[in-house]
Amino acid sequence: MLLSFKMTYSRYLSLLLLPVILMGGLPFTSKVKEGFVEERRQPERRLPDRLKPVLPGYIGGLKASLHDGLKPVLPVLPEHNFQFPISNFQFPPSFIHHSSFIIHHSSWGFFAHKRINRLAVLTLPPEMMVFFKKNIDYLADHAVDPDMRRYSTKQEGPRHFIDLDQYGTFPFDNLPRGWLEALAKHTDIWIVGVRGDTVMLVDSRDSMPAAKWKPYKNWFAHAVLPRFYDDNALLDTDSLFACFSKLNGMEERPAAAFYQEHLSEHGVLPWNLQRFQRNLTEAFRKRDGRRILRLSAEIGHYIGDAHVPLHTCSNYNGQKTNQHGIHGFWESRIPELFADETYDYLVGKPEYVERTDDWFWNHIFDSHTMVDSVLDIERQLRKTFPTDRQMCPDMRQGILGIHPCREFAAAYQDALDGMVERRMRAAIHAVGSAWYTAWVDAGQPDLSKMDTGPVSKEEQEEEKNMQKAYQQGKIIGRTEDH
Repeated sequence: MLLSFKMTYSRYLSLLLLPVILMGGLPFTSKVKEGFVEERRQPERRLPDRLKPVLPGYIGGLKASLHDGLKPVLPVLPEHNFQFPISNFQFPPSFIHHSSFIIHHSSWGFFAHKRINRLAVLTLPPEMMVFFKKNIDYLADHAVDPDMRRYSTKQEGPRHFIDLDQYGTFPFDNLPRGWLEALAKHTDIWIVGVRGDTVMLVDSRDSMPAAKWKPYKNWFAHAVLPRFYDDNALLDTDSLFACFSKLNGMEERPAAAFYQEHLSEHGVLPWNLQRFQRNLTEAFRKRDGRRILRLSAEIGHYIGDAHVPLHTCSNYNGQKTNQHGIHGFWESRIPELFADETYDYLVGKPEYVERTDDWFWNHIFDSHTMVDSVLDIERQLRKTFPTDRQMCPDMRQGILGIHPCREFAAAYQDALDGMVERRMRAAIHAVGSAWYTAWVDAGQPDLSKMDTGPVSKEEQEEEKNMQKAYQQGKIIGRTEDH
């Protein structure tokens, strides 16, 4: 797996000493005595047997990285449940605060996304449980598919977030709640004339008179919206000419036309949730078992994202406030350490939601109100918590890295007063409610004999390509550190 670094040369030298730390500390300690250095041999410490085969490759990878653009490809270490404090080892101050082995996932981390979907199944009524329970492993395993797709397509990333702070302040009156209107208001239309000149026909920064807006929006729905999902920016010039000859007196059919949308720059999470809810309802209506499972697994992921405060702002990883890495600290490190130990997963029965479009927005608005607390509390805690107990070498998902120490993570969780647990519980209940609502809106079809059918060749190929892109480790678009 490719691990990307943003570290200085001195930080890499510090990382070279990690295998030494694994064996319990430096082989020699030094103390100054009467003008000379006295060496004292420490008791022998042994590296765990499971790490011995990969240690030479680990050290070699780090050394090679110093001469290769500081982008090392390191071996994956075997899973081993232990943590190594750094109380007797001094890292540079900037390393303590900023550095880590960065594993790019999105939202909640793989652990929490899988756990949210699995627990959401247990909220369902018996009529749904009969189908969802027997497919619970699929729903959990494929909860992370949207994250993995971020490595293979540029369209995926914006579906996980929305930067509400880029649209003013609550209640964000200028932010359209519907997908069509939002996309139409944030899209430029360009034409290429018969003489080769390129002209902006519609500037999204300008307001359009109400008399023109309705026919323009109707044209946009048929001519532009379908191409957004196909990643095709070219537009049909015949339909464009037919529309704009009436709107503004266009006299000549252009040689070509294309659109440029700006909505994705700040994320499309709430509108993506609306689309998935409609598609899931339709899948229930058609009794399409395989599509039901796939959409259920993936909407569970996006609903989880909507419950993460840092998925609702442009300072998503503390990069604007010198808190790089807080994204993964809040949503991945804390749940992985404490969720199964202390969280109350009993969230009650799902609720039917009358207006899901508004409901999704409200969950996102709730998350956004917590952004300041997430950032401010962590920043204050770092000032008071012992520096040498903030970051520790630790095994995570089979990979050795520098992560927030368990003690420090516990202190942050306590200072947040249970926020992470509350958001995770709310996500579990919301996922169950979204599934339940789609089933009810589809007429409560009988799921007891629902067949998922065989996996198609297209699905197999898509899965293969997604896994391949993920293993290459290059995320497309915005990244968060987890």
